[in-house]
Amino acid sequence: MSKIVHQNDMANCKIFDKLKIKKLINSFKIGDIVLLRTDDVDRGITDAQNILCIIIDKKNDVFQLSCRAGFLDSYIACNSIEKTELVTELNIDFIPKDRKGG
Repeated sequence: MSKIVHQNDMANCKIFDKLKIKKLINSFKIGDIVLLRTDDVDRGITDAQNILCIIIDKKNDVFQLSCRAGFLDSYIACNSIEKTELVTELNIDFIPKDRKGG
């Protein structure tokens, strides 16, 4: 009996986790300014931990980001970005129109 109850609890947790992730994904909108976390191995000692980006597209619950340097090549999952309330002059008008940042 306890094994069945445990399996039901696990199933309920998985459903709750899926709903929580869906709510997080839906909280991001195109044009939002976000922080993209960079891994320790991908940066030097003086490099920033985050890159300021703008969401420019959303497909299949992943996001395409762009920064002042241009578009990022890959789509990013919601667990790698964080909404920010930073006030900045960076907006969609400052984003380069091509992938090379020109």
